[in-house]
Amino acid sequence: MNPRVILATLLLTLPVTPTAHAQSDSAAIAAAKKAIQSQLKQSTTYYLGKGYKTVNADMLDVNALDEGDTDSELVYTLTAGREYLIYGVCDDDCSDLDINVYDAKGNLVATDEEDDDVPAVTVKVTKTADYTIEVAMAACDNDPCYYAIDVLQKK
Repeated sequence: MNPRVILATLLLTLPVTPTAHAQSDSAAIAAAKKAIQSQLKQSTTYYLGKGYKTVNADMLDVNALDEGDTDSELVYTLTAGREYLIYGVCDDDCSDLDINVYDAKGNLVATDEEDDDVPAVTVKVTKTADYTIEVAMAACDNDPCYYAIDVLQKK
């Protein structure tokens, strides 16, 4: 009999219930994501009171990075003549989260690389284009650390 068929048959007979460790990991991940969403909601409410408005609530995902890793997959179309606030929040294991914003040509237009876990930058856009937000997990005590980024527009 073909070894692949035997392996596939054996794998199909294994129980699919997660182990206690996997279940506790899932609970920890869910708790971290819930905490990040709560932080993001509090921060957004604060900034909305400071003259900003939501740009795109659909893009508010909680993501994870290990210490030293970056994510450059967040791309927003920003409109000329407007000012934007781009900020982040991260979990309790994160002590330093950084943001870099690049224009469509790859030029760095804003950065927050301070030694803190609440990066925020403002960008005054002169040309409507796609802007890439690079997130860097500069310090994380327990990999991975969870974070979220939001983009708000000045009213």
